[in-house]
Formats: sequence, structure tokens, C-alpha cells
Amino acid sequence: MRTGASLLAAGLLFGGGALATEARVNAAAGRQPIAPAIYEGSFGDPAQEARLAAAWGIALPNRELARVALLGMFGQQGVAGGSSGPPLPADHGPAIALYTNYDGQGGRFGHTSIQTHSANRQLSVFAAFDLDAKVTVVLLNQSPAVADAVVLGFQGMGQKGSWRAFELTGDGPIAAAGAGTLYDAVLTRTVQPYSAVLIEYRPVGGILPIRAEEPLPAVEGVEGVAAPIGCSASALEILSLALLARVGFGRRRSPR
Repeated sequence: MRTGASLLAAGLLFGGGALATEARVNAAAGRQPIAPAIYEGSFGDPAQEARLAAAWGIALPNRELARVALLGMFGQQGVAGGSSGPPLPADHGPAIALYTNYDGQGGRFGHTSIQTHSANRQLSVFAAFDLDAKVTVVLLNQSPAVADAVVLGFQGMGQKGSWRAFELTGDGPIAAAGAGTLYDAVLTRTVQPYSAVLIEYRPVGGILPIRAEEPLPAVEGVEGVAAPIGCSASALEILSLALLARVGFGRRRSPR
């Protein structure tokens, strides 16, 4: 696979031969709808927040970075955190802002969680996409002293596209941390100790269907084949929404 080869080459070259962490996100696997309530009242009760962190094995001493990890895990499960505290505004802290307004212009983490992989247990990776085919990835370095040279590969989506990065260190604030264009669906990025980096990637060609060879369910008045999420033509948008409905985009799991 081209992406795999690109990851290997980047891992060998990154940092002049320095050891790098391989990480991947795959939009064609592990799709899980994220409940909007995750960002509306997940926190507020410090005791409940501490219990949640302990249950998930989060030992980060910085409260905001621990919240980044909790929110990412909630998104992977597709359920809210179950806090007994009152709902809080979306701007009550940088962790919430990283998922709801990372660019100061309403930039949000995606609506559908996708499969992630990290070769380093101290590097947490959370990823999602939305109906505009925007992919967001949070890289969280839980090491207190060692920076992580991450080689991030994007699968299940277009290999070329634009990206932006935003960084949260300690209690914030969130800062813009670069932008550019990918040509082979691989991005190299250094994540500092006890910090989080959000990558926004907009792939040309959108998000690929889970099974490209599987025919779409019949949609009245529309003829065609499976189309990537994020295409602009109205007929293709209808087909994309039909595909999402088929794979369970609208399902909701009961809180565990």
C-alpha cells in the first residue's frame, strides 16, 4: 500500500534518522457517531471527573490535558461522559475549545469517530470526520519529558489535501501551529511533552465508502454509484447521506 510505504520512508527520514512513532487514522473503519452531548456537560463535577479519569487509566497531572484524553475516549465510544454536574458553556476551558472551537472561528472535531492506531502507548490518537469530509485528529503526548516525532498516515480518504495544526500545551491557550498541503496522505509532526496537537485535514476526493464494491440502497430519483463523502454535486451528496445511513451513522449507543 502506498500509504504504508510512505509511512516507512517518513519514519526513516524524519529527524535525520531519529526514531519516530507511527500513527494512523482510517476513515473506512471503526465509524462511530459522536453524541453532541459529549461537549455539553461532560465536566462540572470535579469528583466525577476524577473518577472518570481513573476508570480510563488517565494519569495526566494537568487537568485540561486529562480532559482532552477523556473527550477523545468519549468520542470513540460514541457516548457522553455521564457527568452529574450542570451543563457548561463550550468556552469554559481549552480542552473543550480544542474540540469545539480550535481555530476561534467555530472549528469543531468531527461528528463521526474513526479507527486510530498508535505505535507508542504514551501517544493517544483520536480522530473523526464530518459531512464536509473534514478530518480532525488529536495527538496527545502523555510523556512528561520526551517529545514525540509522529509520522501520521491518513487512510480511507483522498491522499492529497490541505492541513492546519493547532497546539495546546498545559492550560493553553490554543495556538495555531502551521499549515500546508499533503500529497501522499502522510504528515510528520513533533508533539511536545504533555501537549496536544489537533490536525485538520481536508482531503481532495472526500472520505471513501466502507465497501466501495457494495451497491447503495435505492434512493428515489437518483441513479449512480457510491460517492465519497464531501463531493459537491447535489446528487452525490444524497448518495453519500444514503451510504452513511446504511452504515449506521444515525445510531446511538446507550451510555455504558
